[in-house]
Amino acid sequence: MPLITVRTSLPCLDNAQGLLQEISSALAQQTVKPEQSVMTMLETAVSITFGSSSEPSVFVQIKSIGALRPAAMSAALCNLIRLLPAGCAVAHEAGVVCSPLR
Repeated sequence: MPLITVRTSLPCLDNAQGLLQEISSALAQQTVKPEQSVMTMLETAVSITFGSSSEPSVFVQIKSIGALRPAAMSAALCNLIRLLPAGCAVAHEAGVVCSPLR
């Protein structure tokens, strides 16, 4: 079962459920697994520093047995994470970092 966890220092997101649905669909597509087996988790108001800065940030962690393609997944998910409010830097567990959103 693929699991994607999105942690953000933002206190809340206006369209959290919509974002989770988009991420679920993207992860299912990227892992070539049925979306019914994909789990998504969102944690807001998490204390995060990125590059010693406490500016708004997002950390994305993906766990799955097989079917992980880090470069392709990072590109697809960075595009979705850009739906977050401006100013969020995005760091991925694999060390791939999306450019700060502006």
